[in-house]
Amino acid sequence: MPQCPGIRRDRKRCTNPASRSGGRCGKCKAPHPTNDPSQNEAAAAAREALRSETAGTAAASKHLMDTELELALIAQSRSTDQDKRPLVRYVFDLPDGTQAQWLISEVSESEPDSMFGLADLGYGHPEMGNISLAELSQMEFGSGPQRRVVRRDTDWSPRQPLEAYADEAREAGQVIA
Repeated sequence: MPQCPGIRRDRKRCTNPASRSGGRCGKCKAPHPTNDPSQNEAAAAAREALRSETAGTAAASKHLMDTELELALIAQSRSTDQDKRPLVRYVFDLPDGTQAQWLISEVSESEPDSMFGLADLGYGHPEMGNISLAELSQMEFGSGPQRRVVRRDTDWSPRQPLEAYADEAREAGQVIA
């Protein structure tokens, strides 16, 4: 039986077995994926409606998330594997020469703006949790040739599961990707 995709209050992944009919987890209140095709079609329609409502944000976030990556992240979020690897790394060059970075392992099927991963904002306290694609796509600093935006690191490939990156990051105070 699939495991709940949600996050408990202590920021650990919920291990409550997911309901086969979908719905919400009784422990962490996260939405469960469903095996009912009619509900999957409804979720797809809802995603399309959300995309059309946020067309400006979607256009701005195209450089961060293409369809192929979105489908891979959704497929991984459906997986019951506990050792999920991050599939993409986003980077934001900070004015002090350091980087904020996000390692993303999943995206919500019902809310395509909601991703799950490890976030390091450059303050020495990396943490796992939900990340908004829209917010990442709107981050910028400076203007003209000095303008900085969040970018997708296309040269990066994962070397270990997300949880291992999180353990390393807690020890080092930053993500070592």
